[in-house]
Amino acid sequence: EKILVIGDCLKAAALNWFSTIRFQLSNYEDFKKAFTDEYWSREIQIQVWSQCLSINQVAQNESYRDHFAAWATKLRHLQVPKLSEKEIVKNIAKHYPGYLRAILV
Repeated sequence: EKILVIGDCLKAAALNWFSTIRFQLSNYEDFKKAFTDEYWSREIQIQVWSQCLSINQVAQNESYRDHFAAWATKLRHLQVPKLSEKEIVKNIAKHYPGYLRAILV
């Protein structure tokens, strides 16, 4: 059963969370819903989107490449709002200096 495999795949906080709710889950669909509610709820997605909008420069200790990759991954998984690839690039580009922004967009 998928539920047994899931327990072997999770680590740290996610494994602790799973251990506390394991016996409330009847099937994989129950797990998917509970996991999404816990780790990727509408509220969490809105927070991620808000964080993206509030950034106006890449942190000094982060490479431009790593910054772009991290934000692109987060924004691709958003369902609230659902963004196209073009919108993702446009919004991440706002984090970069003007000369780079012009190249990206």
